[in-house]
Amino acid sequence: MGKPGNVECSMGPLISESQLNSVVNLVDEAVSQGAAVLCGGVRLTGKSAIDDQDFDAGYYYPPTVLRDGLHAKILDTRLWREEAFGPVIVVVGFDNEDEAIQLSNDSEFGLGAALWTTDLSQAFRVSQRIEAGIVWGERHCELLDPALD
Repeated sequence: MGKPGNVECSMGPLISESQLNSVVNLVDEAVSQGAAVLCGGVRLTGKSAIDDQDFDAGYYYPPTVLRDGLHAKILDTRLWREEAFGPVIVVVGFDNEDEAIQLSNDSEFGLGAALWTTDLSQAFRVSQRIEAGIVWGERHCELLDPALD
């Protein structure tokens, strides 16, 4: 992480202090309810090793991954229900395709979904059942509109 204009940097700050606070609050609340943090989970401080960017002077939050804790389910947190609009994901296991689809559709918003599988027929079948504005297969957030090239 570093300065947004640095080509060596793959991730910059969030858009605003308000958005940073929203992400911090969602993650902190999930952790206080018992969710486990696999990586990230706290606002960045200090300086970037890439370009000496002062993380305290911007809205920097690291890529963060959360999952169930020993005595808590990530599905019971607000983070599961609300989009963080930040570099935060939750990991939830499933036992079969129907359960995976049920989990995928357990959202008020369903803006976008990414589907990863080695089975092309499964990808087509599952993508038809996911209720989202767009479903990416084997890619995430790539727009395939040639007008955008």
